[in-house]
Amino acid sequence: MLVKFPGIADRDAADALRGLRLYLSREALPAPEDEEYYHADLIGLDAMLGDGTRIGRVHAVHDFGAGDCLEVVRPAGPPAVVPFTRAVVPVVDIAGGRVVLDPPPGLLEDPHHPAKPRGPRTGAGRERAMTWHATVLTISRKCCRAPRPFACRKALNAGLWHLETVDIRNFARDKHRSVDDAPFGAGREW
Repeated sequence: MLVKFPGIADRDAADALRGLRLYLSREALPAPEDEEYYHADLIGLDAMLGDGTRIGRVHAVHDFGAGDCLEVVRPAGPPAVVPFTRAVVPVVDIAGGRVVLDPPPGLLEDPHHPAKPRGPRTGAGRERAMTWHATVLTISRKCCRAPRPFACRKALNAGLWHLETVDIRNFARDKHRSVDDAPFGAGREW
């Protein structure tokens, strides 16, 4: 994409602007259509379940190539990243200051029950072991099935580490379960 600005006549003048942030006033933007949202309007909304349980607050909107995801900061536990699809976020109420989540099983841990220590390790003076849980949103589960180093296998076998993958193709809207991953280097095998 090429952009031309008044007063910037050559490459050297344009290079001097490298890293400069450009802003546009909100009034210059068109009103969003139905089911279209500006990221700035989503950030700060309360994230709730359908029963009214507050999960946290939308902290950021990310696009890693397969569609937008909402990062929800929770009062307890790590932030949750949820696909911003109609299936997972069926209600966006900008005026009411909230989004309603309908997450698939396993996408969110219960923020009221954070991981608890598993008990003391053997040996005097050792710290208590904590359980580590990660949920990876992916278009290819095989990328998380690679052989893991010996220490990781030991942690998995001991129940100290849990890695869960969520195939974001399950949230695609078309019958082919397609996602927009081609611009980011994914090939047919993905």
